[in-house]
Amino acid sequence: MTRSELEQYQPDLLAEIEAEAARDERERQRMLDSMSLPGCEAIIAKATVEGSSPSSIAQECLQAVREKE
Repeated sequence: MTRSELEQYQPDLLAEIEAEAARDERERQRMLDSMSLPGCEAIIAKATVEGSSPSSIAQECLQAVREKE
């Protein structure tokens, strides 16, 4: 089913899907923000733009923090 069809035939379902996607994105960004440590800024900025999950960049951030020590 396309977005147009959802808008026409199932507007409540489309609204629910969009609301859930927005919640998920806010949570992803909150988690990325919570990982903000010296050395991780560029990694987090890139993940934010590319849509990467916090778990997918955790190891890279850990390595960056260790290198800063």
